[in-house]
Amino acid sequence: MYKDLATFYDNAIRDHFSELMVHHICDALLDHALVAPARLLDLGCGTGLLAMGLHKRGYQVTGLDQSDRMLDIARRRIERDSMDIDLRVGDIRAFELDGSFDVAVCTGDTVNHLLEEQELVDMFSCVHDALTRGGVMVFDTNNLVIYRSQLWNCTDARAEGSNYTMSCTARFNERSNIGRLSLNVEEETPMITRDLRGSIRQRYWSDDELKHALGEAGLHVESALTFHPLGAPAEYPWLESGKTLWVVSRD
Repeated sequence: MYKDLATFYDNAIRDHFSELMVHHICDALLDHALVAPARLLDLGCGTGLLAMGLHKRGYQVTGLDQSDRMLDIARRRIERDSMDIDLRVGDIRAFELDGSFDVAVCTGDTVNHLLEEQELVDMFSCVHDALTRGGVMVFDTNNLVIYRSQLWNCTDARAEGSNYTMSCTARFNERSNIGRLSLNVEEETPMITRDLRGSIRQRYWSDDELKHALGEAGLHVESALTFHPLGAPAEYPWLESGKTLWVVSRD
């Protein structure tokens, strides 16, 4: 999906979420005395919103993503704002980078895109090897609150932009803990009308499953706190405690 629909990935909600995550991450790192200009690795950096926000806070940021199109958007933004952010194409489950990092982050429920436990262990193991001793990883996951909500249980839910109409159908299966979300975007331009389609699958990971995978990779849980994905419980009360912010460390 991220290849064909990359240009529709960002919106006002995602902008707000990225800003919220910058605050959460910086607060967590301050607790561990990991302040700028620490070296930071953004896994699944996508279109670069979080990487840019952390760069503005003074961190030395490297971004990793497997989608060329998402990274193209990120590169244009970074060049426009004259930022020094190193972007790499790569798989978060199997990567080796030069040097080491004080911090790794992985946000936007990227961890929930991993469907097999071995994929979790592989990613966390790569993070372990990339971190310096005493380094910290901060990541978020979706909880059952979100997967039981209308976000992941809808039929032909629609949203409109200035030149496109987007429809979404999603279903979450509690037996397998896997959900599938399909998007259809109709984009109208003066020259052409395009019909773009894409789908993703995500898996709900329990706290015990995540702790086991982290332990297998040699990472230790420092904290795991639930939060509202938009920081707005009054406006969207049904999303309260919908995400968990994990802070883990390497010896």
